[in-house]
Amino acid sequence: MAGEERSGYSISTDPESMSVELKPSFAAIKKERSYSQVDTRQKKGCIPLFFERASSQWWMPRFDSEILEEEFQRFTAHNQRRVVHALMFVCLVCITWGIFFAVSRRDEGITILIGDGVFLALVIALILFTKFSKLYKKCVSCVSLLASVLLITMELSLFGFPKALMNPARFCMCTCVIVLIYTMIHSLHLYICILMTVAFSVAHEVLSDVVTTEKGSDNRLVEIICRLVLHMCIHLFGIQIFFMAQTRERSTFWKVGQCVVARRDLEIEKQVKEQMIRSVMPDLVAKELLHLDEETEEDPKDSSNGKKKRRNKGQMVFRPFQMHRMENVSILFADIVGFTKMSGNKSAEQLVRLLNDLFGRFDRLTEINNCEKISTLGDCYYCVAGCPEATAHHAFNCVEMGLDMLEQIKEFDEDTKNEVDMRVGVHTGTVLCGVVGTLRFKFDVWSNDVNLANRMETAGLPGRVHITEATRKFLAGHYIVEDGNAGSRHQGLEGIKTYFIVGRKNGMKKPMNLLHPTGRGKKSTNLNSINVTMNASHHHHNHHHSSPQGKKKHVKISEQVTSSDAMFNSDSNISSQGESSSDNGPKVLKGNLKVKHDVIEMEYYSCSGTSIKSDDEEEDSNGRVPEDRRSSQVLGISLNEALMRDTLRTNNDTQLVSLMSQERALAGDEYLHGSMNPCTLQFQDKYIERRYQNEGQDCTLLNPSVTTFASPRVNFFIDVLLSNIIYLVIMILGFPLYQPVPLAVIILSPFSLLIEITLFFLTVARAFPRMYSACMNSVVGYISGWFISHLIGALLMCLPMGTLFANFMNCGELRNPRSRDFYSLIFALALLHFCNFTQLSSWMKTGLAAVFSITYIVLLNYDNFCAFQPIIEGTGIDQAKALSENDRLGPEIMVCIGLLLVFVCLLNRQLEMTVRRNFSGDEEAAKDKRKAQTHKEQAAWLLESIFPKHVADALKLSSHYSRNYENVGVIFASIVNFSDFYEENFEGGKECIRVLNELVGDFDDLLSDKTQFSQVEKIKTVNGSTFMAGAGLYPEGCMKKDAHPYDHLKQLVKFALGMFKVVDRFNEHMLGFEFQLRLGFNAGPVTAGVIGSTKLLYDIWGDTVNIASRMDSTGLTGRIQVSEASKKLLDEFFTFERRGAIAVKGKGDITTYLLTGKRTVCNIL
Repeated sequence: MAGEERSGYSISTDPESMSVELKPSFAAIKKERSYSQVDTRQKKGCIPLFFERASSQWWMPRFDSEILEEEFQRFTAHNQRRVVHALMFVCLVCITWGIFFAVSRRDEGITILIGDGVFLALVIALILFTKFSKLYKKCVSCVSLLASVLLITMELSLFGFPKALMNPARFCMCTCVIVLIYTMIHSLHLYICILMTVAFSVAHEVLSDVVTTEKGSDNRLVEIICRLVLHMCIHLFGIQIFFMAQTRERSTFWKVGQCVVARRDLEIEKQVKEQMIRSVMPDLVAKELLHLDEETEEDPKDSSNGKKKRRNKGQMVFRPFQMHRMENVSILFADIVGFTKMSGNKSAEQLVRLLNDLFGRFDRLTEINNCEKISTLGDCYYCVAGCPEATAHHAFNCVEMGLDMLEQIKEFDEDTKNEVDMRVGVHTGTVLCGVVGTLRFKFDVWSNDVNLANRMETAGLPGRVHITEATRKFLAGHYIVEDGNAGSRHQGLEGIKTYFIVGRKNGMKKPMNLLHPTGRGKKSTNLNSINVTMNASHHHHNHHHSSPQGKKKHVKISEQVTSSDAMFNSDSNISSQGESSSDNGPKVLKGNLKVKHDVIEMEYYSCSGTSIKSDDEEEDSNGRVPEDRRSSQVLGISLNEALMRDTLRTNNDTQLVSLMSQERALAGDEYLHGSMNPCTLQFQDKYIERRYQNEGQDCTLLNPSVTTFASPRVNFFIDVLLSNIIYLVIMILGFPLYQPVPLAVIILSPFSLLIEITLFFLTVARAFPRMYSACMNSVVGYISGWFISHLIGALLMCLPMGTLFANFMNCGELRNPRSRDFYSLIFALALLHFCNFTQLSSWMKTGLAAVFSITYIVLLNYDNFCAFQPIIEGTGIDQAKALSENDRLGPEIMVCIGLLLVFVCLLNRQLEMTVRRNFSGDEEAAKDKRKAQTHKEQAAWLLESIFPKHVADALKLSSHYSRNYENVGVIFASIVNFSDFYEENFEGGKECIRVLNELVGDFDDLLSDKTQFSQVEKIKTVNGSTFMAGAGLYPEGCMKKDAHPYDHLKQLVKFALGMFKVVDRFNEHMLGFEFQLRLGFNAGPVTAGVIGSTKLLYDIWGDTVNIASRMDSTGLTGRIQVSEASKKLLDEFFTFERRGAIAVKGKGDITTYLLTGKRTVCNIL
């Protein structure tokens, strides 16, 4: 067969499939993973990363990749909600002040109303443009800049009407404009926002001072400084929210991208696992096993790790068991005649390749003839038709399969210059089909009819298809037959009518119309290249997608690559070659992976090095790299490596963006905003909500080892730091502004300061646990969690308000109206402070803000509680002005605080949504990553359950595996009386096979104890009731250096003795029947290899194996029989008694021994 067709482990899928080849390079994987790191800074220092893949530009948060940054801008451009909400709030402000001026009938009110109406119309026009115009996405920054300029112009224009508003109302509006620009219209860069708002603050204060009539205040300098400090706090608050919002949104974007990658990885891993399962069993059985796996959601390793529940005597707790009874099934056995002669002068690799070639031809015939391959037993090949999917043409299929095998063996002889033939036996009857055991399991069939089919092959003749009367009845006379007379050649067939197929009656043409009555055929694939491809014709313009010959390339992906790394590479010319484990095995170029119109290329690199070459770069005639292309060292890494990293990162980012764009197109708006209750903002999925409350305050689920500013603990620490600053500012401002200092402030301040400092250091330890001792970290554990975080946040948000109200109790005693105005200025800052602690519930923060707002308004208007009392010596004009200001202050403050409260509610809601979206993306990505990792581990476990680990690893690097071993121990252990136990009268023998499954499973569990049997490997089960194992089949270097050279043989015998104990324990649970074990052992040279093309099978061959089998078949029940040569190897560890000479087919008489026990120290002496 062609090398590509038999390149390894094959699985059948759609012809338009893409192949995923399991070929990892571990050094390459390590290098590949380094490209997916989220922190790319050269000098990290002690400051956390801003967000995943952040650049080092602190003044302008952005990704380190222009590709990611551009996609993020498109990502946020689709999100019009924030800008629309901000403009709608501005509309509310315009309408509210318009109503206020219309009702209050103040001077110049008409002019203000006209300007307010014009501005409202402009804002509405902006809203309509943002919501409905397609041009908005092309000019997001321009719209944001225009909206910011309009807001600033609106606020400053009010200074043209000096008597329109008092200073507290102007400051509240200024505060709203500044925070609005920072928080809800932040499509602008940070430095632009800072320049714009700082200029606005300066202009506001200058104009405010110009229109103020009290020029000669004694505390003028103090008041100016205090107002500047308040502006600084507002800017600091706005910058913090701007920076954290940008950080969080970019982190969310990255996590959404990783979530998309994890989902694609999950799809791939599922398909890889399903294809692996289908490589050892039919689709129908594979679907049942996969469905069972999804229902239990348990790691498949649990079934083979020896951790079974302990059984009470008389109680049987069965393992999962899939077995079906099917009637009208045709069974074919075929044996190579002359195999021993052919193998006599062949090396191990030659023999395995010949068998692989021949059995690969047979594998393709099973697909052509709609048969199901079961297994190979040495040089014996057997398959069935009508199982596990029933078909009325099962007998035709098996007979045609046999005839085709006879034709193929002739072609094989011509191609390989050998002289071998085939005996083929076919019988039709009832079978039990399913999987037995938990290790090296495979799909198999059991029944007396299967045994009869085996005898039909034994009693057959070379070059003939031998069938029973039961099979002939289903052939409808389409074939010419002659009497088989099998009873004369096999005692087990006496009385059974058999026939040889002579030919077809219809002109010797193959009845193809009968082979696939449903029009459905099987397509071969390759487990070394597992096909999971779908149509991606519109990508075929890329030169990576088709070979120069026009053939579609196989797509290869390492089964070992971690899903979360998800390194995608497209359009890259980075390549390397990995050599196969066979000397003449082909070198394989790593390729690309296509899934659902997406191209995900994974490039791996060999340990020998990598190179980056463009299409026009050539090496010189001597194969040397030109001098200007030699690698140079820059910052400790080679220039080539640096270029390779840039190329990889660019290509991977391009693929990531492509995947995200497609996912967004499929999922729509929900892709961006998740599923949250529009009122409470809680996740509609209760499980996610519980996880958010339990883990969302303390850790990052996707990358828990990576600390960024978006990490919950660091975010909380920044909130606490800002809260401390605002509290200190409010506390300190009270001392120069409010004299004398109230007693409540003197008492409250030390305690509040102590609380602030204590919580600050605790949150530092919580955010950066590595900086503190374990004792400190244990204390920090008590301030973690949903409830405690809310309690701490509420306390810290209320402390500034508490200090303000402590000063407010002295309001009536103030004589300077400008000092009195500072209550409202400071209150505006303290009220905005309730937008801090973005991880806490927005409803809790808004509720607390509402309580303090209502309290402040009530106190301000309660019986002139804070009404300004003019100096006694003042003139009547001064008194009248003071009374007028008292009347104006209350309504203005009510409107300002009401609007500020609405703004706080809107901003709290917006910030909580961003935090929850960040967690949602984190949780989804982590969940899909876990699922993909689980499927990966299951696939790895499954692969190692089909093959020994070192064989599976070799198959990932080569399409073939074969090896000679000089000294391997082999055992055959047969349950000699299973045929007596097997009874088909009850459920067709299904329950008997269930018991067999339990016993074989116990053998597998015993073997899983690698502390005792690290060198022992199960090979397979033969006919269900014979267990075959070997020792010493591992590569050189796996054994301990100080280990005895025959330690593996000792382990194998100890395992054999353990099997007897397993049978004894098993018999304790049997009622009225006891299984008996017989065991044969031999040691010597063997050939190990993997053969097949659709269902690969690992097996061993050689005289050592044949003699071990004879040691079993000629042995004694309850004993271990060994050959004389093996006895000499084991003499140092065990004692034996001589049994005598026995006849072994093809070997003559062999002296055998029976093991009697372990050799003690006394025996050695």
